[in-house]
Amino acid sequence: MVLLGPGVETHDFDTVALANFDGAYAVVRHLQRLGHKRIATVSGPAGNRDAEQRLEGYRAAMREGGVAHTRALEVRGDFTEPAGYQAAQIVLEMRPRPTALFVANDMMAVGALGALREGGARVPHDMAVAGFDDIAIARHLTPPLTTVHVDAYQLGERALQRLLRRDAGEPAPGRSHEVLPTWLVVRASCGSTPSEGRRATDQPARRPAAARAASRNGRRPRAAVRKKRKGTS
Repeated sequence: MVLLGPGVETHDFDTVALANFDGAYAVVRHLQRLGHKRIATVSGPAGNRDAEQRLEGYRAAMREGGVAHTRALEVRGDFTEPAGYQAAQIVLEMRPRPTALFVANDMMAVGALGALREGGARVPHDMAVAGFDDIAIARHLTPPLTTVHVDAYQLGERALQRLLRRDAGEPAPGRSHEVLPTWLVVRASCGSTPSEGRRATDQPARRPAAARAASRNGRRPRAAVRKKRKGTS
């Protein structure tokens, strides 16, 4: 058996996971470099490890940006478009109003953009927005969505490869624990020029134990900025 995104290393099964923590950390640090200090977030459902790791990455970046307590800026979502819409309505009522919003997945970001538009908040002029996952529609939204790219196909491919090797009875020195990297894709919704040129070097000074455990004995996860030529995906 191969577990996808278990959140922590297990000695009983092979695991393949995503660098959720590093991706969230990188996108929030990008927003901070653009001058944003009051950055709200719409997190995923409680008990979901992807959601928890992304929230941990957000909190770590906020601490390094000088914001120690973020609970008042956090709104719980469930990874659905309606949840993003409702959460953005709550963000619009915050005082002082946040100048940026990190949404823990792109489907909620779609709903959030709709709520901000209906609420009279211009993106990115009044509020910058960033998501996570880089779903196909992200580049076609108005404005195109800054997000964290996740290679879901590679995730499934790596898991299947490990499963087939185990089923074939190939000898292995031990269980494999791999963490796949994520990439920051900068588009117009955050207010900066779309330019994904170099790999990001942002890494938190010290990651939470759960995040460190997820990458131990596997490929070191890295959040990166990927260059994309105009007109390509």
